[in-house]
Amino acid sequence: MYSEGCMEKEREELASNLNVKVRAKYNRREVSLLPATIEEIGDLLDNKLSDTSPIFCKLRSTILEDIKTIISQEINLALNEFKNELTQATDFLAAEQADLKVKVEQKDKEIKDLQTQTLKLKKEVYNLHGRLSTIEKISRDNNLEINGIQEKASEDLFGLFHNLCNTINSPIADSDIRACHRVAKMDQSSSRPRSVLVTLTSPRIRDRILEAVNNFNKTQSGKLNSKHLNIDGATNKIYVSEYISPDCKALFREARRVGKEKNFKFIWVKRGNVYARKVEGATPMLIKNIDCLVNLV
Repeated sequence: MYSEGCMEKEREELASNLNVKVRAKYNRREVSLLPATIEEIGDLLDNKLSDTSPIFCKLRSTILEDIKTIISQEINLALNEFKNELTQATDFLAAEQADLKVKVEQKDKEIKDLQTQTLKLKKEVYNLHGRLSTIEKISRDNNLEINGIQEKASEDLFGLFHNLCNTINSPIADSDIRACHRVAKMDQSSSRPRSVLVTLTSPRIRDRILEAVNNFNKTQSGKLNSKHLNIDGATNKIYVSEYISPDCKALFREARRVGKEKNFKFIWVKRGNVYARKVEGATPMLIKNIDCLVNLV
C-alpha cells in the first residue's frame, strides 16, 4: 500500500517545485512573491498523476495487486463453499441411490416370487379346470338334450320322448328314464323354446338313441322334425344330442365357425369331446381347446 513516508516525501517535493516555479514566474514577470495559483497547482498535480508518472504507476500497480488478491480470495472462498455443497449433495445422492438400489432389488425379488407363484397357480387352475371338465363330462354321460320342440301348457315330456324313441326305431322302457324336463335358457332374450333334458340310466342307452337318430336322419327323406312326432303347428327340425357343458358348447360353436372357414366337412361332439374331420375317411382330429383350432388344417 502507499505509505505515509511516501506521501510526506511527495508533499515536500511538490512544495519545492511550487517554490521554484513561483520564483521562476516572479523573475520572468517581475512581480512580487505570491502564493501559487489554483491553476498552477492543478497543472502540477496533472503532471504528477499522469499515466507516465512513477507515483501513479506504482499506485495503480499496488491497487491492481490488492484487487487481484481480493478477487482471488473471494473466488477461492466461493469455490470452497461450492465444493462443500457439491460434496454434500453427491454424498446425499449416493446414499439415496444405494437405498433405492436395495429397494429395487427387494421389489425385483418380490416380482419374481409373484411371477413364480402366478405360474404355479395358473398350472393349478388349469389342472383343476381339466378335472372339473372331466367331472362334468361324467356327470352328463347319461343325459340327452333335445332342441326344437315347441313348449305347451301341461305337456307330457315323458310321452313325447317315448314317441321320439319309437319313431327312430329305438324303443325305451320307463325304467330306463330317470328324469325328463325342460331347462332354463342360456340366453333369456332368445325366442327359441327351452331345451328338453332327458336323464337315462346309462351312457350305453344314451349312445344307442343317438346312433338311432343319426341313422334315421340318413335314411329318411327329411331329417327328424315335429311332423314325425305328430306335433301340431309349424314344422320344426328336432335335434337330439349329448348334454354337454357350457365350455364344450362354446368350443363346439367356435370349431364349427373355424371349420366352415377352412372347409371342414364334419365337426361333431362325442362323449363330451369335440372332433373335426375335413373329408370322408380322413382321420378325426380331437379339439381339446381353442388353441387347437389354430392348427386346424
